[in-house]
Amino acid sequence: MSRYYRNMRACKKALKEPKLDNKENILLKKINDDSENKIEFDDKRSASDVPIKPFIPPPASATLQEKKTNKTMLRDTYLNLRKEVFNHPSQKDWFVGKFNVSSDFRKFQISNVNILEDGGIFQFSSDVENILSLHHIMLIDLTKMKKPNYVTTDERSWRSAIRQISQPDPPDFFGKILNEYEKTINDIDQLRLLFYKMWGTYYEKVIYSDDERRIFETLQIVSRSFFERMHMPTDSVRDDNEDTVMHEYIHDAFKETFRDENYVIVWANSISESSKDHRATYGCSQGKKTDMTIYRIIEEGGREEICFIEAKPFSISRKSKIGGYNLYKVGIFCQGGLNNMISLHGTKFESKTFGGHICEAYIYFFSMDLEYDGIYRFIQLSEIKIAQGLHEFNLVRKLIMETYFLKSRIDNYYSDRYGRSESPHRNDFVRQPAASPRASGSNIPDVDL
Repeated sequence: MSRYYRNMRACKKALKEPKLDNKENILLKKINDDSENKIEFDDKRSASDVPIKPFIPPPASATLQEKKTNKTMLRDTYLNLRKEVFNHPSQKDWFVGKFNVSSDFRKFQISNVNILEDGGIFQFSSDVENILSLHHIMLIDLTKMKKPNYVTTDERSWRSAIRQISQPDPPDFFGKILNEYEKTINDIDQLRLLFYKMWGTYYEKVIYSDDERRIFETLQIVSRSFFERMHMPTDSVRDDNEDTVMHEYIHDAFKETFRDENYVIVWANSISESSKDHRATYGCSQGKKTDMTIYRIIEEGGREEICFIEAKPFSISRKSKIGGYNLYKVGIFCQGGLNNMISLHGTKFESKTFGGHICEAYIYFFSMDLEYDGIYRFIQLSEIKIAQGLHEFNLVRKLIMETYFLKSRIDNYYSDRYGRSESPHRNDFVRQPAASPRASGSNIPDVDL
């Protein structure tokens, strides 16, 4: 044999990797040891007949952060979730008339786990409602007032049950100022003159009311930001990535609306502390990052996360994987914030969090509560189309008012929270967080077992 071939054989031998024990196979042996048949509801058996201890995910080692073992953990978590949903004795169910919405939701959760166990796949592009249910989150669309398909009550009763208190009308000057801007929307010089004229005309009328002053200032700043941006030369307008979306006139809408000593806004991918605590329950050491977090200043100089905003470029469809995953993240952030409130303050008052989902040139505002056992109601409060051209200036009106209404809802929550006497006893409806499928960049995973 020539020296060349002897050297090649030696190199191949040296490069050959040693055999290693497959640690993932060990983990797979732990899955579903009881090998039960699927659990189904029937008319004679209630979900609260057989109480069991709530499932608490076991501590995860560093190796569980890898992609394959994440799926193993998801399977283990979802199968145990099904047992918990079936057997956990409910302390308070949600009834609409004679219909038990909580029972409908539990059946929906169990059917989704069954689908996954049968080899089905849920995608964030089309099945985000199903995926959220695996985290005890019930998505409710208040903007269309349409009941979920799995809820058995009639449409009229459903609309009556979820209807929210009407928001107050804006001040008289609000419409007048916007109408004046709209008349000269194509003339940047006249818009600039009008901008300064409005300060002189209205400052004495709004200076003595914090609410009216804040609306007026927000209207002025957001309107100017919008028409200055839209009158920029076409080749100088920046692209519509999520940072640009958050730092243009939408950024100003949040900044001016929440320009209040009771609030702090943190921008630009800050790690959510409640997300960190939330994910620590299943072994993750790092919290997820939000595009924007709104903090409420509470007693003794402390603060708590109350609103979580996630933004994606206008080019991202709401029905895409990225769009669906963005909505999912908002739900998980809100759930983490809610659980964190309860862990810090106990159950002496009802907790609530809020969120925002920016995608495909729309903003969706949400609230989340835990009024009923095991159901984190994730309620879509509003849908706002974002103006992208001068001809859509009328949409700025709704953006400003809906952002103001969001702040009003948060203000009212804290007013009620501090105004009510503490209940001597309230039930704790918290559920332990379920593991989330890992996503890297735009590579959004499907959910399967």
